Amino acid sequence: MRHLWTLIAALVIAPLSWFLLAIGQSTSLRVLDDANTAAPSGADVLRPLVFLLVAGLLLGLIATLRMSPLGAVLTGVLYAGSYILLLVAPHGVVDALSKDISFGGLHADLSAPLRTGTSALVGAMLLLALVSVSRWRRWPEPELATESWSSSTTRTPSPSTLAGWTSFLRDDSRPMSRN
Repeated sequence: MRHLWTLIAALVIAPLSWFLLAIGQSTSLRVLDDANTAAPSGADVLRPLVFLLVAGLLLGLIATLRMSPLGAVLTGVLYAGSYILLLVAPHGVVDALSKDISFGGLHADLSAPLRTGTSALVGAMLLLALVSVSRWRRWPEPELATESWSSSTTRTPSPSTLAGWTSFLRDDSRPMSRN
């Protein structure tokens, strides 16, 4: 079931993150290009920063949380695969993604993550989920984990253990440490 949930999360997060990366990178490039004529203000840089940070946080959800790695792998294949397709049909891939979109007065080119190489970088990072063996394992069942913990902590110490500790605490022959 966890594989299904991570696939659903990836199907939502992958395109949303691509969209946020495109807006953040396009806006950032525009701000920095305009910086040649006038110094950018903090507000100009803040807007693309927010989009890029949110995209990073969303991708980080499927990349680092201990869920099934299937969502991270699927997103990694899509992101890295889009860049690898440039080897076969560069104009076709760029033309398919070169759509100028606007959102809240911001204009973005959906091919920006592809043109900057961000899709290859992020895709490769997400593909590392394949080699994380611990992410493929199931979590322990909660009942078993609680049961074994509670049985090990409810034992009372034996009288010999208590006697050893009390004699250790009362032993006056130990040298005192001075600071």
